Amino acid sequence: MAQKPLFRSALLCAGLLFSCASTAQSEYNTLLQQQTKLYLESQYANLLDQGYERVDVRVNQVDRRLRLTPCESPIKFEQNNPSKLRNQTSVRLSCASPKPWAIFISARISAYAKILVAAQPLVRGQIIEKADISWQSQSVSPNQTLLQEEQLIGQQMKRSLPQGEALRETYVTAPKVIRRGDSLILAARLGSASVSTSATAMADGKVGQHIRVRNNRSEQIVKARVVAAGRVEVVL
Repeated sequence: MAQKPLFRSALLCAGLLFSCASTAQSEYNTLLQQQTKLYLESQYANLLDQGYERVDVRVNQVDRRLRLTPCESPIKFEQNNPSKLRNQTSVRLSCASPKPWAIFISARISAYAKILVAAQPLVRGQIIEKADISWQSQSVSPNQTLLQEEQLIGQQMKRSLPQGEALRETYVTAPKVIRRGDSLILAARLGSASVSTSATAMADGKVGQHIRVRNNRSEQIVKARVVAAGRVEVVL
């Protein structure tokens, strides 16, 4: 009968040891979660220099079933595709000693920035004016290119866009300033000297493009660079 109190004491001690070990492991897992958050915040910090207002990092909890030996050497953090910042990411944590281990911790990144949106419904083919766009603070992808007004004003919509929708680089294109059959001024430039004549466009053209034009005086067809509406140039 005297063995029963001893048995109960042994069970109690074992329970306390398990509870203490479980608490210590939970605290260590929380520490790993916090360190991962700090690591990711440093990885995404450069977004603030690119015009983003803020970046929120939410790290998922470490799997409670894992039993990790506290690392005595510096923990190594490695992010998958660090050059491609995404809303969803994972970080590999590895320890060299005293007992090697490696785990993955996933996280969600929420980036916020003031971006340009449609101030009113925009239609395909429309040339964007200043009144057509406005600034709005939104949650955006960490790899989204933040456009400036000068990159959009004067551009042509490639698709229709409802009011409040974010404008993207792929939604716009440079407008055609020359149409096939247009009468043009063809300038031929040699060094600082330049002569001009009339010409006819043989194709549509945007600023910077080279198109075929016909010299109305010589009837010769040449390739010329579009410099503005109604003006092309050949460099001799």
